[in-house]
Amino acid sequence: MNIIARAILSCKRNRMKTLALLLLLTISSSVFFVTISSNLATRATLRNLDANVHNVVMITYDINRAFEILEETGVWFEDWIELETLRKIGELPYVRSFDYSIAKRMWNPSLKH
Repeated sequence: MNIIARAILSCKRNRMKTLALLLLLTISSSVFFVTISSNLATRATLRNLDANVHNVVMITYDINRAFEILEETGVWFEDWIELETLRKIGELPYVRSFDYSIAKRMWNPSLKH
């Protein structure tokens, strides 16, 4: 008797064991494929986020440092970035979009906090 005939005979004699084995194989393969599918979906989501979400950089004026310099030297420190420097930053190859705004505040040295 060859091996295929033995396997068929064993399946006919032990139907419940065969069904249990088939059910176990089906469930374990389903879990395996769900795991692989969720892993691939997670990687695709991360790739899409990296491609579509861009970083934002803000250059701000440090008012606290300006007050420290005022207390040390008695001179109000205004170090604004020149427009040409801002344009050079915007023309860098890894900058996708560029926008700037400048706000000016008035300050009177006779006023106290």
